[in-house]
Parts: sequence; C-alpha cells; structure tokens
Amino acid sequence: MLQIGLTGNIGSGKTTVARIFETLGAAVFNADEQAKTIIDEKPQKTILITRFGDQILDNDKKIDRKSLAGIIFKDKDALDFVNHLIHPLVRKRFKEFCLLKAKATLRIYEAAVLIESGFYKQLDKIILVTAPEEIRIRRVIERDKTNEEQVRQRMRNQWNESEKAKHSDFVIINDNETPLLEQCISVYHELIS
Repeated sequence: MLQIGLTGNIGSGKTTVARIFETLGAAVFNADEQAKTIIDEKPQKTILITRFGDQILDNDKKIDRKSLAGIIFKDKDALDFVNHLIHPLVRKRFKEFCLLKAKATLRIYEAAVLIESGFYKQLDKIILVTAPEEIRIRRVIERDKTNEEQVRQRMRNQWNESEKAKHSDFVIINDNETPLLEQCISVYHELIS
C-alpha cells in the first residue's frame, strides 16, 4: 500500500484536504496532532521543562503550546531541539498506525514540516496544499485567535510553497476559488489507479 505525504504551509488547508481524503477511503495520520499529544507525555514533558523552565506550563501543569511556540519560533536552536525530540516519536507512531491500517487504500501522513524535516523522502508520493499568503494569514488568525505578526513568525520557519512544490508530486490549490473537492478526487483516483 502506498504511503503518501500531505503537507502545506500554515493556513493552507491541509487538514481540510486530509478530511476529504479520509472520506474517500484513505487512512490519515495527523503528525501535528500526535506531536501535541507526545509533548505532554512524561519523558518529553520533563525534558522540555528542564530545557525551557516552568514558564511553558499552564495552570493545569500541562505544556502550554502557545508559550512553547512563542519561544521556539523565535529561536532556531530551540526549534531544532524540540523537533529532534518529538519527530522520531511521531514517526514511530506512524509506523504503528500503518500496521493497524494495512488494509486502507492509502495511508496519508499529514504534517506541516514534512519536506523541511526530510521525512518526505521516506514516502511514496507527496501532495502539497497551497493557498495565497493573505488567505493563509487570515485563516490562522481566525483559527488560532492570534495576530498577524505571530502568524508571520511561524511562517518564517517553513519553506515557501514554490520550494516545497519542487519536492511534491501533486499540488492542490485551496484558494477559495478553485474547486477543492474535484482536485482531491482527481488526485485520489490517480494514486489508487
């Protein structure tokens, strides 16, 4: 069975595309959601507190992802530290997921920094979801209740779409004008044929 990477920069709509693929019959593994779970597990949480201090904890003593993001998206060394801690664990869970979903028509690994991390090389095909920058910024501000500067700070840690497209087999445009469902169905059928 094919293992497909699904990526896109923040606010591109990759999760929306993932849901469409799931409806079509693909098994979708959301790497970013797994990472959020992993950072609160005891070994990783202890390592993160040791590195960044109690300031990254919320009132319930869980990792406050906004506080952690505020640190790591301003400091490349801190971002690299967290990525090296979390990414191998996420990939291990993807392997387990693939075993559980062995009968799925497609197994999709959805991740924002799939190409930047180099993990795309381990997958059979890559789908990139794109959207104009202003649309992406607006979506993230609405979704995360944040401001434009914080969104742009996160964007600076991702490759631009044209660079990602060079490593992608399919590009799905999510610009609120191009029919999204038709593109997803077309890519899905091409992948399973």
